[in-house]
Amino acid sequence: MTLEDGQTLDVVAEIRTMLNALLLGRQDVTDLATVGRSKFEQWLKFEMAASLAKHGEFSDVAVEQQYGAGAEKADIAFTVNDTRWFVELKTPNTSWRARGVEVKTKNVTDNISEVIVDMAKLRRNCPPDNGLSVFVLFPVPTRIWTGEQSKMNLHLDRIEGACKLNQGELLQNANFVALSPDYGVVPFVIKVV
Repeated sequence: MTLEDGQTLDVVAEIRTMLNALLLGRQDVTDLATVGRSKFEQWLKFEMAASLAKHGEFSDVAVEQQYGAGAEKADIAFTVNDTRWFVELKTPNTSWRARGVEVKTKNVTDNISEVIVDMAKLRRNCPPDNGLSVFVLFPVPTRIWTGEQSKMNLHLDRIEGACKLNQGELLQNANFVALSPDYGVVPFVIKVV
C-alpha cells in the first residue's frame, strides 16, 4: 500500500488486514496448530515481522526488542511515520469442542490472564511510543461465533475489565477466520497506548 501525500496509515487496520492474510494464506499451518490446540505464537511472530518488513510503510522492524525502562522485550517492534510501535503477541487456546479438533482440556483462564499481563506490560513500557496487543483466540467453533458469543464474551469481558477497555471493544475489533465449516480462529488487534 502506497499512501498519497498527507495521508496517514491506519496502523491497527493494516495490521489486522495483514494478520488475516497470514492466517488464511498459511491456512495449512494455522489449521495444523488449531486441530492440535497447539500455540503458534513463535511462528506467527516471525511471519508478521517478515510481512511488516516487506511493507513499504513500516521500517526498523525488529523481533524481541527491548522497550521501556526495564529489560522486558516486545515480540515485534516497528516504526511508521517516525512513531515507534511495540507489539505483544499471544495465541490463547480454548477448550471448546469442535468437530475435527482434538479434545484436550486447556485452561483458557490462564491463557486469558497472559493477554491481560501483556496489555499491562504495554501500558507500563510503551509511552511515549505506541503499543498493540495482538492475540488470536483458537479454536473457536463456528457455533460459538455465530450463536453462542456469550461464551466468548465471558473471557473478553474479563480482559476489558482488567485492562480498562470500553465494554464491547474487543468484539468490535474482531473477526472470525473460518478454517473449516466447524471452527476457525478469531484475531484481535487492539491499540493499548
